[in-house]
Amino acid sequence: MYSGKQISLSMNQNFFSNPGIQQVLKKSNKIIAAYNNKHGSFLIYPLFKNFTIIYACQKQTLKNTQYIQKLAKRHNSIYTVIETLEHIERFDNKSFKEFIPRATRQISLSQTQKEILSNMHSKGRYNANLAEKKGLQVTSDFSANDFYYLLEKTADRDGFATNNKVYYQELFKFGNQIKLRKYGVVHENKLIAAALTIDHKDTTYYLYGCSDHKYRNLMAPYLIQKTAIFDAQKHGLQTYDFLGISPYSPHPLDKVSEFKRKFGGYTINYSQNKIVVHKKLLFWLLKIRKTLKSLTK
Repeated sequence: MYSGKQISLSMNQNFFSNPGIQQVLKKSNKIIAAYNNKHGSFLIYPLFKNFTIIYACQKQTLKNTQYIQKLAKRHNSIYTVIETLEHIERFDNKSFKEFIPRATRQISLSQTQKEILSNMHSKGRYNANLAEKKGLQVTSDFSANDFYYLLEKTADRDGFATNNKVYYQELFKFGNQIKLRKYGVVHENKLIAAALTIDHKDTTYYLYGCSDHKYRNLMAPYLIQKTAIFDAQKHGLQTYDFLGISPYSPHPLDKVSEFKRKFGGYTINYSQNKIVVHKKLLFWLLKIRKTLKSLTK
């Protein structure tokens, strides 16, 4: 059961509306265009050939269907995803397209550090302390290329997709503008674990993390998370958000969710996002393709 007072992310907040994040996405060719106006915040994602998807970052865009139709015509969009981020007790449906996972884990930073530590799973707390006892220290002194190399290694091991290298280079370049924080552990002159977070409104979001399996016994990722959580508190943020856990199982986020839950906090579930279809035939062909693809896995 969640308490409404715990939730810091309002229905109309979404870090994709951050102009710095939009610049990063644009410069790395992840989006074609971004629109921020009285109607809301909209990102135009390329799909295939000259077709696109519209991503609407705010709930109030539900009232602006005429503007959405205008954008869809201009950019030859097949459908629009409207992110409502409405809080629900439990998420039981599979979304057709997700930009933000339907469940997340949050830690309230209004607690004392002692309370945050005591609310962690005993294994998470133990592993973070073990990393400190082994003499590991957290640094921000590493490059986008270092991070990308380690992230690719992690992705190959755990079977998930990454963005292109330019995207991460742009993230680092726009670091101050998007309030990016970098956390890494260097051992034997080698980056063995790293994480990136960003601040938006009153929340710190854990964006990306990676680690070298060869050094798993050092527990570096646990020390990084502990440091990032306390950093967010020190900078006056109200919530630390792990940005995605599995809302049901089996789910692609099952493995990483186990790691995130070790830091305590509470689970927030979001309702299914809204889909506005502009080209019905192409949309249904995409749905059929996705269904067939999932059956072959």
